[in-house]
Amino acid sequence: MGRMRSMIPKPARIITIPVVVHVVFNTSEQNVSEAQINSQLVVLNDDYRKRNSDKSLVPPAFQPLAADMNVDLDWHAEILKVIKRGGFEA
Repeated sequence: MGRMRSMIPKPARIITIPVVVHVVFNTSEQNVSEAQINSQLVVLNDDYRKRNSDKSLVPPAFQPLAADMNVDLDWHAEILKVIKRGGFEA
């Protein structure tokens, strides 16, 4: 398995992927805050960069495959005006 991993090229630089988040809700209680969105993206970035605090819990069979993917999810908050409609239709 170590040989297979060495055959996979690692990007020379960090690849930044722009992320757009759509939050669809009906009542204010269902809304998701920008802080919650940002918090989750921090968790995802830590996972993809192998900076997560629980990386030591990876099962032994998968440890040779765990790697820093050199990927960064980039989200910039943008306030959008939402027009309330009666709902979604197929």
